[in-house]
Amino acid sequence: MRVWALAAVLALSGCSAAGPAAAPTSVSEMPKPSDQARLAATMLTEDQGASLELDSPGGPVPFMPSQNKKFALVSACATPLATDAKIVRAEQQTWQSDHYALAELSIQYQGIDAAEAVAEAQRVSACRAEIGSGKVDPVDVPPAPGVDAAAAFCTLGDYDMYYCFLAEARDDLAAAAEFRYLGIADAAEQESARSFTQRLAAELAHGLERA
Repeated sequence: MRVWALAAVLALSGCSAAGPAAAPTSVSEMPKPSDQARLAATMLTEDQGASLELDSPGGPVPFMPSQNKKFALVSACATPLATDAKIVRAEQQTWQSDHYALAELSIQYQGIDAAEAVAEAQRVSACRAEIGSGKVDPVDVPPAPGVDAAAAFCTLGDYDMYYCFLAEARDDLAAAAEFRYLGIADAAEQESARSFTQRLAAELAHGLERA
C-alpha cells in the first residue's frame, strides 16, 4: 500500500509540475525600429492633420536626393545650410487645406545634434527674405517636452505670397514644415498663418516624442 501511495504521489507531482517559465524579453532584446521607420513615426498622423484641418494625398515617403534636389532643412534658402551636409536620411509628406499648401520633412543627422541645425536655420532666417519683399516675421514657439530647440518665422514673398517655416529638434532628429498661404495674404491672414505655425509646432513636438 505504501508503495502504491508513493507512486501515486509521484505521478501526480509529475502531471502537475509546470515546465520552465519563458524568460521575459528584456528591453535591450526588443527589435529596434529602422532609422527610416523612426523618421516616419515623427510625422503628422491623419488624426493630427485633421485637427489642423489638413488633408494628405498619401502617407510619408522617403526623400531621395537627386542631382537637382539635395537634402535641405530650409528648402527656399538660395544657399544651403552648413549643417545640411550632416543629413543622412529624410522622410517627406505633403498636406493641403483650403488655406495652405504644406510640405513636411523629418530629418536625421549624423555627427551633430539636430538642435545645431535648427539653431542655424534661426540665425539665417533672413535668407528667406531673398524670395520677396525682405520682410521676416519671427514666430515664438512655446516650449514643449522633449524638444531641444525650435525655430519658426514667416516671410512675405513676391505678389504678397506669405511663406512660413518651422523646425524642431530632438536628439538626432528634426521635424520641419514649410507652407504658404494660398492667395494674397493681408495683415489678418498673415497673423492667422503665424498662429497656425504655433499650432503646428505643438503637433510636430508630439511626433518627435514618438520616435
